[in-house]
Amino acid sequence: MIGVLMMMLLLSIALNIVFQFGHPNSPSSHIDDAKIIAHIEQYLDSISPSLIAEVQSLAKDRSLPSWGCGASSYALAQILNKKFFGGTLIIKAAYDNSPHIIVERFGFVDDPTTGPTSVMVDHAWLQIYFDDQFLFIDPTIAQFGKVQGIAHHVFRVDDPDISSDLQQKYGIHDLRIRKLVRKMITGVPSDQEPYPGLIIPPDQMNYYFRVVLDRDDVEEGKMPKNWADWVKTLIDKYG
Repeated sequence: MIGVLMMMLLLSIALNIVFQFGHPNSPSSHIDDAKIIAHIEQYLDSISPSLIAEVQSLAKDRSLPSWGCGASSYALAQILNKKFFGGTLIIKAAYDNSPHIIVERFGFVDDPTTGPTSVMVDHAWLQIYFDDQFLFIDPTIAQFGKVQGIAHHVFRVDDPDISSDLQQKYGIHDLRIRKLVRKMITGVPSDQEPYPGLIIPPDQMNYYFRVVLDRDDVEEGKMPKNWADWVKTLIDKYG
């Protein structure tokens, strides 16, 4: 009897997943995904001016030089997860081939605001995966002057031009901070893989250690403690 009940429970869960997301290879799944993506993009456009003003205000109140890309992206991930997925998606820092997942990416971006020459600095953004495509979302990229408002764009997962498109359109370097920090720690020569020619200045290593710790918290399903107030402010307003 217990075995029968367990089988019924597992069948119920499976049907619920299919009902909610559709079978990953079925035409209806792709149609539903397209509708959800369109609704998310409409929502992002509707809140863009307000959210940009809010993160600018948060940065000014805390005397920060940037718009809090990590905390802002994490807060937006929570908001979108609740509004469009009923809070069912996992938020991580690395893509694990799950058909539906929200990934907060930790990479780099060209910052032209630091002086006559652009400097590559750490940056975070979102990628929401829908089977064979993902919706790129960057709520704070406007601070670097490439675009205005919240950036969003749909990519196919197997698109070979993702990295070059991100760099050309948004100044984003689709690299992994964790890999570069590990390279520095282990003493790999700068001209070798990963990322030949790239280094982190020694006087910035402590800062990048903290970025990696924040990244690892997200990967483990936890919100970094130092983001709490920022995230709460945005969720209270938009969640």
